[in-house]
Amino acid sequence: MLEQAALMTDDPVLEPSHLGVVPVRELPPAPSGRLAAALPTASAPMPTAVAPMPLADQIAALERAAIADALRRTGGNRVATARLLGISRASLYDRLGR
Repeated sequence: MLEQAALMTDDPVLEPSHLGVVPVRELPPAPSGRLAAALPTASAPMPTAVAPMPLADQIAALERAAIADALRRTGGNRVATARLLGISRASLYDRLGR
């Protein structure tokens, strides 16, 4: 991952942002009183307006987004895209075909 990040930047020093790391901020204190009672809990999840997609569809969408992002980052270079994604070039071409 470090080698890939180093290849993708001209900066002399790698920063957390080069690795896609988002700094953890301090969490606000947990709500209490009436507000806490009104918030959903793990046993009572928030209702959703739309039914979630099947897992296979979610995985396919995530894969398409990851490939598109990697292609954008590498300027369309498919060999570099495959390296960035950690897959073989043949596997990338197979996924692009789908």
